[in-house]
Amino acid sequence: MIHPRSSDKCEDGYVFLAPKGPSVKDRGPMILDSAGNLVWMSNQYLMSMDLNVQTYKGKQYLTFWTGRQAGTAGAGEYKMLNESYHVVKTLRPVGDNLHGDLHEFKITDQGTALITIYNKTRLDMRELGRSERAWVTDCLFQEIDVETNKLIFQWRASDHYSTAETRESNPLAGYISSMPFDFFHINSVDKDSQGNYLISSRHMHTLTYIDGQTGSIIWILGGTRNMFEDISGGLAIDFSWQHDAKWVSREAGIISMFDNRQAGVFHTSGPFSRGLLLQVDEQNRTAKLLQQYVSLQHTLSPSQGSMQVLPETGNVFIGWGHSASYSEFSRDGTLLCETHFGASWLNWWGRAVSYRAFKSKNWTGKPLTNPSIAIDSGRLSVSWNGATRVRGWQLEGQGPEDNEFRAIDVLVKESFEETFILANQERFARYRVAALDENLQVFQYSDEVENVVASGVAGLIFDIVVATPA
Repeated sequence: MIHPRSSDKCEDGYVFLAPKGPSVKDRGPMILDSAGNLVWMSNQYLMSMDLNVQTYKGKQYLTFWTGRQAGTAGAGEYKMLNESYHVVKTLRPVGDNLHGDLHEFKITDQGTALITIYNKTRLDMRELGRSERAWVTDCLFQEIDVETNKLIFQWRASDHYSTAETRESNPLAGYISSMPFDFFHINSVDKDSQGNYLISSRHMHTLTYIDGQTGSIIWILGGTRNMFEDISGGLAIDFSWQHDAKWVSREAGIISMFDNRQAGVFHTSGPFSRGLLLQVDEQNRTAKLLQQYVSLQHTLSPSQGSMQVLPETGNVFIGWGHSASYSEFSRDGTLLCETHFGASWLNWWGRAVSYRAFKSKNWTGKPLTNPSIAIDSGRLSVSWNGATRVRGWQLEGQGPEDNEFRAIDVLVKESFEETFILANQERFARYRVAALDENLQVFQYSDEVENVVASGVAGLIFDIVVATPA
């Protein structure tokens, strides 16, 4: 991890990522602390994306999508893990031949889940020079009940948008089944207190506000059918190829989003990607830019990305998607902290990416495993994957003739793995390590490990005794 910018004004909390790419050895969901140290990771799933901590029925869960990625879409399912990192719920779309897409998995206050679906079908694309039955990727979203997995609401892009409205221009797509034309590309869904939905379409350059009862379009921001006057001189509706549009304040009409401004070298509409805070006046149909957020290196990210307004300070946390970094800003746009988890000069090639990045204090990990320890060359290393309560480690040793362990040394936990230097090893036959909580009280022990050096010394003494003449 590289921290080119840091500040004590950044919020404490855990960072939730799902790194992938050719340079990522162990892909999968990952939690880091605010300093960038590993807290938890797992490689037991297929491709994983969109790791977050969400609330369901008053409890915190780790949530993410896992499955197979096909191009820029996914076919998989959605996982909910409890504080012990065990899967307690797996959600899937409702309907035959529908697969969970990677772009959105949001749990609502009503105990429902919002998910996205990419579905290959045929549509009339003669306006774009294709056939009457061209192959396309249609986009859906569903709201499903988490407990029962029953469908509550479904919306389909092709019922409301024409392929001719797209900003995508892939000249080879649409002719054969294996290369459908992705005319809409839904990548976020949010639901407000009025029961309506806000969705982002990357390939339409639009945010669409949808009636939660009828599915009809209430308004469109951006794109060909933009319904708003931009009172910021064009700065509010010039977003493009964007991701992760969410309500920050429904009452004030404030929306956050990640504005990529690029989808490859042939689809570039700005010099750098940015986070945006917009405000819409629905009655007067006006939109204005409140603030934009730009990375230290003016990153231009051709895909992925997320933006989050942190609840405690109002700071803005941005994951730069295709670029291996995340940043935290004050509300006024001042860059406070930035962390790179991959080489910046390789960003263009996507060697290490994370679809989204989130930050939250609301996670307590209580793994059912014990701390792991290992001895090597006079050192004993200890770690405990996923445990968040550990503030220190206490090394304990037991002599060859002893019945009890006794404390030898204590280390403050500062990183994922800490290492004790073993002294006077010949005095101990075995070791263990105790995890200490915030009050420096023991709350868990590792398994015991034999002291190899002590065993070797005992063996040497035995050999000498046997070899001595009577």
